[in-house]
Amino acid sequence: MEDKGIEGFLITISDEFLLESPLPYNNRLKWLTGFCGSFAMVLITCEKAYFFTDSRYLIQAKLEVSEIYTRLQFSLAEIERVIKENCIRRICYDSRLLNRAILSFFRCQMEPLNWNPIDSLWDRDTISVGKVVVHPLCYAGLSSQEKCKQIINVTGGNNYFFSNSESVCWLANIRGSDLEYTPVVCCRAILYSNGLLRIFLRGQVEDLPLLESHIEILRLEELQFYLTQLKSVALDEQKINIYYLNLIKDTDVQITHLQDPSVIMRACKNRIELEGSIAAHKRDGLALTKFLNWLKVNESSDELASAEMLLSFRKEQDLFFSLSFPTISAFGPHGAIVHYTPSKKSNLQFKPGNLYLLDSGAQYLDGTTDVTRTVAIGEPTEEQKFYYTVVLKAHIGLAKAVFPVGTTGRQLDVLARSHLWSYKLDYAHGTGHGVGSFLNVHEGPHSFGSEVPLKVGMIISNEPGLYLEGKYGIRLENLMYVKEAGDGFLSFAPLTLVNFDENLIRHDMLSDGESQWLEDYSYLVRTIHKC
Repeated sequence: MEDKGIEGFLITISDEFLLESPLPYNNRLKWLTGFCGSFAMVLITCEKAYFFTDSRYLIQAKLEVSEIYTRLQFSLAEIERVIKENCIRRICYDSRLLNRAILSFFRCQMEPLNWNPIDSLWDRDTISVGKVVVHPLCYAGLSSQEKCKQIINVTGGNNYFFSNSESVCWLANIRGSDLEYTPVVCCRAILYSNGLLRIFLRGQVEDLPLLESHIEILRLEELQFYLTQLKSVALDEQKINIYYLNLIKDTDVQITHLQDPSVIMRACKNRIELEGSIAAHKRDGLALTKFLNWLKVNESSDELASAEMLLSFRKEQDLFFSLSFPTISAFGPHGAIVHYTPSKKSNLQFKPGNLYLLDSGAQYLDGTTDVTRTVAIGEPTEEQKFYYTVVLKAHIGLAKAVFPVGTTGRQLDVLARSHLWSYKLDYAHGTGHGVGSFLNVHEGPHSFGSEVPLKVGMIISNEPGLYLEGKYGIRLENLMYVKEAGDGFLSFAPLTLVNFDENLIRHDMLSDGESQWLEDYSYLVRTIHKC
């Protein structure tokens, strides 16, 4: 860095496709720090190294990231403090790995590079390219051609550049296996005003499945040529890689800023997608119910063995494809690490008197699942029952909400948190996120921290929690979908079908309305699973 006059170099967890979970081949930050979470960045100066992550991962970072890094909670104030203390005037970054949304946190000169100094130090894994498969109409519910027509109506007949792989896969009705937990093929695309959809893939483009007639597949290396040949293009300037944004701006191509129109379209599931999700959750709920019954007679199990057993029950279900994220199988103190993943080194055996937090999900051809249950191993303490019931009340408070059309997720967040606030408690993560349809288990634009209005057909998680560092964690998560409630109002309907742990519920703490919701939900689960 000194040789090249670089005062600071910024490394994020993102790869060239700006994926939430980068390809192992491209996870430079993990190689550098050992951190396994989904959000972090490192700022390296000539004398110090700073590691930033959000509140979900602070405990995990203490365990995984060396003390040679100054570990800090990610915020604009902390970043500005570090820059000021180190008298940094110029920070360099790999322009392929960042977008404007990230750069907005840095109030100094940011200089893009088209190369990465880490790549000369890293003995990288071999790059792997998964197969492209068709996502058939019986699961997609809408043809790619029809989706493209809807996009063109939104863009006003302009060409649109899609830099997000999930957007392209949804638009083209294709899926892939480039990632372990999200069934996408890493790609980019240009949708032309005449309806032609050019998709640019990594690796070979031969021996591909038969796609709809308006789709053309080319190699990723050809994208630069086709972008610079456009007369005009619409794109999301905040989300596109700086590399491509600068590439286009250096030409005569006329640019129009337009948020990716597919994001809201794919968030509002059509009838076929919703029916598929309901069916997938019935099968997934059965798998988890079988596991919880198995656990009752195998309470001396451990974190890894339990995760493997749950996977085996899921693999028995029709249309199973993969897990949707690494299973959070967390006993006792590990439950307080919000995104803990067990390893051979950290694996804990279960012992009576503590709690087991299990956050897991699966990808089925007809839907994506995500569910968390916390159960007692042995006889629970009164403290554990109290805290569990507080979290359950928070979950129910949100699940039974009825709200006017136009309400945002952020406006509803208090319906969950207020139950913890009344005891001066809180949790340092979002209350819920959107979920895709055989796509990413974390999908925008809606969440319970977002200003985006909730709409019919959106799938969202409901997952309040409580975490006592060094003792245990509690989280209760269902997926729900937004439905009409009549007279200009909306409500939620449950997708997840798994009972809560009766041994941890203090019914005397529940109101009549909460008790009725719990009774109705338990009856629904028993009816579906016949148990």
